[in-house]
This record gives sequence, C-alpha cells and structure tokens, in this order.
Amino acid sequence: MDVPRRAVFPVLRFHRTSPPEEQLRSRNADFLGTGFFVERGEEIVFVTARHVVDIEVGDGAVGVGDLVDNTKHAWGGFDYHPTADLAIAAFRRAMAPTFAVPLRLHDRRLELGDEVESYGFPFSGEKRRVDGHDKVRIEELFFRGHVHTEWSADDLEGLVRRPFSRSYAVSFSCPAGLSGSPLLIDDGSGRAAVGGVVYGNRTIDFPVRSSEEISESGVITRVHEVVDRHRFGLAADLADLLSMID
Repeated sequence: MDVPRRAVFPVLRFHRTSPPEEQLRSRNADFLGTGFFVERGEEIVFVTARHVVDIEVGDGAVGVGDLVDNTKHAWGGFDYHPTADLAIAAFRRAMAPTFAVPLRLHDRRLELGDEVESYGFPFSGEKRRVDGHDKVRIEELFFRGHVHTEWSADDLEGLVRRPFSRSYAVSFSCPAGLSGSPLLIDDGSGRAAVGGVVYGNRTIDFPVRSSEEISESGVITRVHEVVDRHRFGLAADLADLLSMID
C-alpha cells in the first residue's frame, strides 16, 4: 500500500500570535497528535482521537499542518462522540480543505490475523529550544503489524478513559503522538482503506513459568514466577465513527 501522505496530518494547536496567512512555524504551534481525512457520501470528514483535540486553546485554534508546503489549516471546532475517544470535523465537499486527498472506509470489520498498517506523527522524548520554548521532535513514521484480538468496551472499562464499543489489539504499540492515526488495510486492489482509529495501548503480563511449594497445611504458595509482558496497540473499530457520520 502507498503511504497516504495527503490524507494524514499532524494535529497542532496554533497560537493567537500566529497570523492565519503566515507559514507554519514550530514556534507558533504545539504538536498534539495525528488525524486523517475520509470521504463519506457528500462529506469529507476529519477524524482523530478526542483526547488529542479536547483541550483548552484560549485565543488560539486547533488544526493541521501540511508538511509538504509548510502551511497550516484550522477550522471552527470538533464534534465529540458521547462516550468514545473520538472527534470529527465534517465538511461539505465544496467547502472541504483542497489540500486533502481523503481515504475511504473499509467495507467490513477486521478479523484476527488481518495485516494492518498505520502512518502518523509520534513524537520522541527529544526536545529542542525554539524562541525560548521547549518543542518536542515530531517523527514521521510508518507501522506494520496484524490484528491480535478484539475487545469490547466492557473488556477495557477502567483501563482506558473513553472505551470504544469494539477495539482491536494490534501487534505494534502506539507511541505518544500516533493517537488519532488511521488503522489501514489493503482494500484488495493495493489501495489503503481505513479499518479503524489508533488511540492507545494496553499492557498485559502473561505468566510463562513458576515454581510452587505446598505447605504442611495444604496451602499452595508460589515462590517464583516469570511473566512475559506484551504491549498491544489499541485501535477502534469503525462502528462508533459510522454512528456519527451515517
């Protein structure tokens, strides 16, 4: 699959001191995460995770930065799903940002073992000083893996803040900044289609070896245990997104 660079963009909080016509500059914006455009009927919809954009912006604005021509684009706001970690901004085609080439949504649910990919803008722990402010380093990265399993909202209750009705566990983890990126799958023709929304991680410790002894009272006491720690990326199924745009 081709990397969808004209559909996936870094999400930024622009400062009021940055004029709309000025080119994108790191000193005039704070990086928040990743988002992407999809097409649905007569609309173009920008999709990201709610925790990426549900923040205080003051006199600024939230939007995306186009790293190809170093421009910035912001709009009025977002609609939030009532329970899931999901935010969208919908545009009529005639009013949609002209720089975006939207992805299409996959026409079926993903299955265990499906090969999936993601592309987005995580940030590293490295910081650099720009005009007296610490700025994180944004990385443009591509991920590839497969679907491990599927979890319901009940399975993730208490583990994530706003669980989706269905989530996929994927074999790559979600570093900070990748939240809001698309989970991509081949549509059968070599083109990328959106099968989900990447939004977080879950870590599970699996016992793999232990030693036990039995006390005189018959109580089993575990004296040694080895665990295998697995970190799964979390990606939402499309059901909650479709409930907002259909």
